[in-house]
Amino acid sequence: MSSGLLVLYAVVRGLIYVGLLLLVGSRAAGALFARQVHDAELADLLRRRLTRFSSWLLAPLLVAMMARGVLQLVSFLDPGDVITFRLVQSGLLSGSWGHAWALQIAATAVGLALVTRRRDTMTTLNPLAMILVAIILWGQTGMGHAAGDNWHGPLGRLLDLAHLAGVGIWLGTLAVVLLVGLPLLHAESRLPTLAGVVRTFSVYARVGAVLAVISGTTAALVYSGGSLTIIPASTWGRLLLLKLVGMLGVLALAKKYGPAAADAAAKAALDFQVPTYRFLRRYLERRPAAPLTLRQIDPLIRQLTLYRDLIDQQTGDRS
Repeated sequence: MSSGLLVLYAVVRGLIYVGLLLLVGSRAAGALFARQVHDAELADLLRRRLTRFSSWLLAPLLVAMMARGVLQLVSFLDPGDVITFRLVQSGLLSGSWGHAWALQIAATAVGLALVTRRRDTMTTLNPLAMILVAIILWGQTGMGHAAGDNWHGPLGRLLDLAHLAGVGIWLGTLAVVLLVGLPLLHAESRLPTLAGVVRTFSVYARVGAVLAVISGTTAALVYSGGSLTIIPASTWGRLLLLKLVGMLGVLALAKKYGPAAADAAAKAALDFQVPTYRFLRRYLERRPAAPLTLRQIDPLIRQLTLYRDLIDQQTGDRS
């Protein structure tokens, strides 16, 4: 495969990965909105927008998956060769890679048909939607390192599935809340609802982050053969370290400034549509100091009265 096709293949794989994260995020965001939005009119509007988002997502995702199959076939061709039925049969319809690709294509097509015809099936956490999403993700795990010889049985694919689900619940849900929910919840009268969405999302984010870290770290140790020196030398290792540094940075901010301040910074990041670690750090460093509470002021007042009595005693002032 030429360098140009390699770049195109990497771009297509990246687009599929982002699409899968958004797919998981749209499911989680649907449950999040259903839990926190109690106004019937607003809930219906969010449901319709989420349905439209799902249809816009599944259609290009299906096209990207088909393009991936075509590029896979092209990689088998020598200069001057043409794609034949036998090549399609051996490259896309047989073998572990071909079976995973065909399964993913079929599940995505069914999901697109359902969201187009029934309008609400793929926007909630109903069993059919969850099964289809799980099949799509499972197909993805069969076309990469997780299906290689490093693993015995389906353990590698299960870890990869947990990693995809974790990152999707974390970053995918955040993206869907920004794209679908924030434009409707940004009005002043709906800020309490937005605050509830942000608080509940923080729980989703923690669960997703834990899944992503545990599965990603386990996979990294297996791929590196237990040698940590290999991790910084590889592309996937550097990406893993970058993820860990970003996550530890956010946790450090929460520990330094407190969970309440970190939640307020996360809400501001959503409001301004700048969900980055740099924004969180600057917001927390520059935020105005919180006023002292009565519990904090009372001991200070009592200490001042003790100093006054001591001074009066030393100076002999009894007035």
